Amino acid sequence: MRRVEQQLRADLVGDAAQVFHRVRALFLKKGEPRYLERLLELDPLDEEALLPLVERCLARGQRARALAHLERYRRRLWEELGERPSPEVEALLRELGG
Repeated sequence: MRRVEQQLRADLVGDAAQVFHRVRALFLKKGEPRYLERLLELDPLDEEALLPLVERCLARGQRARALAHLERYRRRLWEELGERPSPEVEALLRELGG
């Protein structure tokens, strides 16, 4: 019985991961700020969600909001991994005065 429970748990974890990846792909495709922000809540280091979110903010004239997202990402990346942002993120930060 224990082996069956372990297999069921493993299957559920695998299913949940597949659902997450499918939802993530859909959210990225939609590109809506609320979806992109949700992805960043789930994974604050998801640069693939960050960049289109920043683009949407800038397109709407929300420079301060875009800068806040970038700075939060940069700070978290440094605190958690000791890494600097990609050149693309660094360029956006410079452009926005961050």
